[in-house]
Amino acid sequence: MKTEQVEHTTDPRECRAVTAIDPASVAEDAPASHDALLRFCRHKQLRAATSGVHSAIDVQVSAAGFFATPERYAIYLQRMLAFQKSFDAAACGIRDDWLGKWGIPQRVSWLADDLAVFDRTPPCELASATARAWRFANASEVLGGLYVVMGAGLGARVLLARAQPFKRPSGGGVAYLRGLSETPRWPEFLEFLNTTPAIDENDMCQGALRTFECVAAHLSGGDAE
Repeated sequence: MKTEQVEHTTDPRECRAVTAIDPASVAEDAPASHDALLRFCRHKQLRAATSGVHSAIDVQVSAAGFFATPERYAIYLQRMLAFQKSFDAAACGIRDDWLGKWGIPQRVSWLADDLAVFDRTPPCELASATARAWRFANASEVLGGLYVVMGAGLGARVLLARAQPFKRPSGGGVAYLRGLSETPRWPEFLEFLNTTPAIDENDMCQGALRTFECVAAHLSGGDAE
């Protein structure tokens, strides 16, 4: 019997279903229904759809020298705080329970605490007007956005190591990266991602892409004085 799996087109914004996969090629304990198989594929679908923009952001962070000096690191924290507030506002009122479940609101507090250590306050205007006006359209887009912000924890340990020279003797200044590094919930989130019902995979991919684009927009914002 034919089943369907998600195939990625050359346009990463387009995610579509096509016939082809043998259920036996999926893990033995994977759900067998059509809808469940599609959900099981969501992680790979999102990874393929966003790999290009994700790599571009890695290059952007490196080129900006955010971990070269304490001053540049403080600017990185400012810009990430601006992004995090933008993300929270974009998702507000759609699935607030999801944000709470995955501890997203506490990230603003971590970043604010770090900035206080460097005597920095968050700038009001860093990104473009388009990025500041960004808002998710539905729960499927929010799920895609959560994939991005939850995945940030995977690379946070590397960044935390690079930020160690800027840490204060009291240990302050790295609460954000430490918090991401010490919250090993990725496997649990992937289960949530792959099993949440009533999700439109096209919208999910769009939400992830828009989130990465918002990160890039904030990271490229003007330096705050």
